[in-house]
Amino acid sequence: MHLMSKGGLEIESIQYAYNNSTILQLSTFIIKITGRFFIPYFKKYINSINLENYECLKQNFNFRCEIVGSHIKNFDTIFNRNLFVNNGIYDYHVENVYAYRFSLYKNVAICPIFNIEPTQRGGLNEIYYQL
Repeated sequence: MHLMSKGGLEIESIQYAYNNSTILQLSTFIIKITGRFFIPYFKKYINSINLENYECLKQNFNFRCEIVGSHIKNFDTIFNRNLFVNNGIYDYHVENVYAYRFSLYKNVAICPIFNIEPTQRGGLNEIYYQL
């Protein structure tokens, strides 16, 4: 068994929430936003697009995963708990895993760059100003 990264444990939590929530199971699109970030204009953005036209959703920055989304038909691919990339190798960095999974789809909603209040990033001594 591989040690799970914090991103892998996050995927486990998303899977658990989906499997145990009647609200999520009624949804057609699931979006995960890392809890420490508040995105003032996110609701306006989401309401301006038709999520039914997309297979998944990612933030504008490649190899970042504070914002990750999936149409329910792709939930088990995007939020799969096995952290493997296309060559069958385990990847401890969930950002790489998500990047690979997004590459499998043609209709990917790419969020605009969202300006946020300065927010400490988890795990590193870095402040984010944008997502």
